[in-house]
Amino acid sequence: MKLKYAGIAAALLFASLANGAAADERVKNGTFTGGLSGWSTSGIVEAANDTVYTTNAGATGSSGVASYAAFGGGNATGGSLFQTFATVVGQAYTLTFNFAGFGSTSTQVLKATASDAGTNAAIASTQASVGAGFLKSDLTNIFQNGYLSFVATSALTKLTFLDVSPSSDYADMLLGNVSVQGATPVPGPEAGAGLGALAMGGMALYLKRRRKTVAAA
Repeated sequence: MKLKYAGIAAALLFASLANGAAADERVKNGTFTGGLSGWSTSGIVEAANDTVYTTNAGATGSSGVASYAAFGGGNATGGSLFQTFATVVGQAYTLTFNFAGFGSTSTQVLKATASDAGTNAAIASTQASVGAGFLKSDLTNIFQNGYLSFVATSALTKLTFLDVSPSSDYADMLLGNVSVQGATPVPGPEAGAGLGALAMGGMALYLKRRRKTVAAA
């Protein structure tokens, strides 16, 4: 029975590590299912979905993303979307997001920046772009993947998405599924030693019981 319990304990330990990593989401409402709740904006940034574009912009197909933020409405560039969240100094984090260029004529560029919320000093940034020749009015498979890795320099980090497109004539930049998570924790020596002890203890118990069985026979 102790061998069985040792296996269960090891399984629970691994499960707790996995759940801890999954629960480390920093961003609020990164899927935009709550509109722009949890985010601050400057300039023209709107909550949108496929229905908005099929109804008002003649789009076809389905993107597979339920809700997203749209930059460039009214043919205006320079809109920004930002949010501040708690981080641990020295901890590595990864930003992932989906982006897409909708329309026909203007290259779309979205800059993502992680910065120290106290000093506004940029930590890391990346640009997601869709050339004019790759813009689409068919929403099917329109979204691409973007990512950025950074190491927090303060207890609060600010994430900003800024529309830096040269023009927004007949085109919008779309943003969805924003997520920031800490690097997946790797069990340290103590955790490894604990698992090793469980395994060795279980094996020793098994061999001891086996010897008793053989002796009795």
